[in-house]
Amino acid sequence: MAFIAFFVPAMPTRHYKIQIALTPVVAMAGGVLCALVKHWAAERLFPLYCAAMLAMVFAFLGRRPWLRKGVLDYIERGEEASKKAPFGVYVQLVLSLAVMGTLGVWLASASR
Repeated sequence: MAFIAFFVPAMPTRHYKIQIALTPVVAMAGGVLCALVKHWAAERLFPLYCAAMLAMVFAFLGRRPWLRKGVLDYIERGEEASKKAPFGVYVQLVLSLAVMGTLGVWLASASR
């Protein structure tokens, strides 16, 4: 829910709002499929899924205006859109993924 509550209002068009709203469903379906193939228990999947969704929220926390501007730029100019992001965005993204990824793996391994 945090993923949807954070990202959907940041999207400038209805198409992108729908696409972002479906992201957690698609991620869960992929996770369930992966768990079925690898014969994982569901309690190992849930912490990883939650950590991944929260990592994306934390990665762009406080950067919603920049995110919206970037999506609008992409809509207007397509592949020629500016791909430059402030250095702080990269730092926040890496730290968020590292911390939440570690937490997700720790919680998943603790569920054995």
